[in-house]
Amino acid sequence: MDNNQKDLNQVIRQLKEKGIVVEKTKSRKDIWKAVSNKAMPNMTLRLQ
Repeated sequence: MDNNQKDLNQVIRQLKEKGIVVEKTKSRKDIWKAVSNKAMPNMTLRLQ
């Protein structure tokens, strides 16, 4: 579980660097929606 949280935090940090703000309370599905809306295929592997 800790590993997943760490991965999620890393993804959120990377999204922030790209100008996408993601609330930590959002579910993976919501984050996935935000990512796919921005069409960032390089993120797909990290979120699956």
